[in-house]
Amino acid sequence: MAAGLGAWAVVVLATTLATVAYGQNCKPVDSQALKYFQLEIVFGGEEFKTWQDGTNCCTWDGVTCNGNGNVESLNIVAKDVPAARPQGDPYLVGTALGDLVGLKNLTMLNVAYNGQIPPAWGGLANLEVLNLDGCNVVGSIPEELCRLGNLHTLILKGNFISGSAPECLSSLSLSSLDLSGNQLSGSVPSIP
Repeated sequence: MAAGLGAWAVVVLATTLATVAYGQNCKPVDSQALKYFQLEIVFGGEEFKTWQDGTNCCTWDGVTCNGNGNVESLNIVAKDVPAARPQGDPYLVGTALGDLVGLKNLTMLNVAYNGQIPPAWGGLANLEVLNLDGCNVVGSIPEELCRLGNLHTLILKGNFISGSAPECLSSLSLSSLDLSGNQLSGSVPSIP
C-alpha cells in the first residue's frame, strides 16, 4: 500500500511541477478560438506548427497565458507572406478572437490576414496593444474599436484599409497610433 501511495505522490508531484513550469492549462474557450482563427488565416506556415489539437495552447508559439489560463498575448510574426492585395469581397477574419476575454496584446506582423477587422474586437476590454502591421487588412476601421478603453497602441500600417479613420479614436488614451501605408481618406485623428 505504501509503495502505491509513493508512486501516486510522484505522479501528482510531476503534474504539479509541469503546471508550474508551463503555466496554467489553457481555457477550452481560448483554445477553440485560437484553432478557429488558425483555420481562417490564408497563410498558416511555420508560425502555427505548435498549434496542435489536444495540446495546451499556453505552450503554443506566439501565445502567452496568465495565471488563470486565459490567453493574454498573441504575437505572431510571419516570415514569408505575399504582399498582394486580397481579391474578392472583404470578409471578417478572426471574429473568434473576440472570445479571448483576457487578451491584452494582439500583434501580428506580415501575417496573411486577408480580411476585415471584426467589430467583435471592440469587446476585448483588456486589450492594450493592437498591431496588425503588413497583414493585408482590408475594409474600414470599425468604430467598435473606440470602446477599447485600455488600448494605448494601435498600429495598422502597411495594409489596404480604406475609408476614413473613426474620429472617436482621438478619445482613446493612445500613446502610439500608426495608420500609414493604407488607402485612408480624410484626416487621421490626433492623439494627445
